[in-house]
Amino acid sequence: MREPRFAEAESGVCRPFLALVYVKFQIKDAKIKDDKHFLIIWTTTPWTLVANVAVAVHPEMSYVSIKVGEETFFLAQDLSIGYWKIKYS
Repeated sequence: MREPRFAEAESGVCRPFLALVYVKFQIKDAKIKDDKHFLIIWTTTPWTLVANVAVAVHPEMSYVSIKVGEETFFLAQDLSIGYWKIKYS
């Protein structure tokens, strides 16, 4: 599991606690016909979420899909270990 890293501009800031937030973003794609597929991201700067207009994925990273009820979540494989029951599809 990777350790959370702060943005370079925040590296000198003393923080009394770690604000770590996981968020699900609905995937909007013509190939996906329903509204039950989400990309999971995490951030240590949750106050920036209101300005988010896109989520990026790395072309060389591995991702997993996890079915939870009726929803399917996609997240980086390295970040899934220890937090989710992994189900590859």
